[in-house]
Amino acid sequence: MNLIDEQRISEIFKKQKAFFASRKTQPIAYRIEQLKNFRSVFVAHTDAICEALMADLGKNRKEAEYAEVQLVLDELDYCIENIEEWARPVSVPSKPRPGGETVLSKLTHQPFGVTYIIGPFNYPVQLTFIPLIGALITGNTAILKPSENTPEVAKVIAEIISEAFQPEYVAVVQGAIEENTLLLTFPFDYIFFTGSANVGKIVMAAAAKQLIPLTLELGGKSPCIVHHDANLDLAAKRISSGKWANCGQTCVAPDYVYVHEEVKDALIVKLKEYLKETYQDQTLGKIGKVVSQNQIKNLAGYIAAAPEKLVYGGNYDLETRHFEATLLDEVT
Repeated sequence: MNLIDEQRISEIFKKQKAFFASRKTQPIAYRIEQLKNFRSVFVAHTDAICEALMADLGKNRKEAEYAEVQLVLDELDYCIENIEEWARPVSVPSKPRPGGETVLSKLTHQPFGVTYIIGPFNYPVQLTFIPLIGALITGNTAILKPSENTPEVAKVIAEIISEAFQPEYVAVVQGAIEENTLLLTFPFDYIFFTGSANVGKIVMAAAAKQLIPLTLELGGKSPCIVHHDANLDLAAKRISSGKWANCGQTCVAPDYVYVHEEVKDALIVKLKEYLKETYQDQTLGKIGKVVSQNQIKNLAGYIAAAPEKLVYGGNYDLETRHFEATLLDEVT
């Protein structure tokens, strides 16, 4: 990153601070108008969004529409419909002094100010735009940094934002670690980060230095438990669909399964049957992509460390970033 980039980011931040201070984002009518315009621009870019998701992650049109595009539209419609009710003052009982008489006070909702939204790679459209919708409907301005791991999607996000908003209201900064590190030095009024726990710690530490409130939506472990009396057909279907959707790149996807020893072998058979049925006509070139070659190497490392535990799948293509649905037994 060069000095010009730093100056540009600083200028965007200053303009957003001034724009928020002008109180132009305060009226509910303004927020609704802006989000309705954003909705129109977003819909007009549906084809470009789907093409970018295919290029970066191998998501087919159907998956791109229901797992990305439609969720953004649903959030927009829900917020536009309800913001007037949400914004109304709320009467709350309070005591001006200890032991004093209880009176009714008015609780009003106020925006934070300039927000910083850091998007992830796994659902790069909806998990970048949904936090943005929340920021704008509540009267804030926003600077977005899409994931550098999905560059084609990041380009489309920038196009949508530049067409829908003025940069003093919403702006996009492209980049990776260096740009994010710089942005985290600015005195934002709120930060919203979606991503890994390791990066979340870095974001939280940076926010703590300036006492910036934030939301961290992080990945975690999601074990499944299958007891001896479980419906194994249903369990296999749900575990498989939850795990291998989006090539396993979902923060709440099952990571591992605790299964009663009485039904373990039967469950493995059911899982293999379901995977064969689901992917029988899908070669490596037709299933979705893992986000990067480093992630492919990481996944392949699990198999290489204990090849005897492989019970299904295991094939991959490093160049195209395709990895077959894979099942390991007796993992620790």
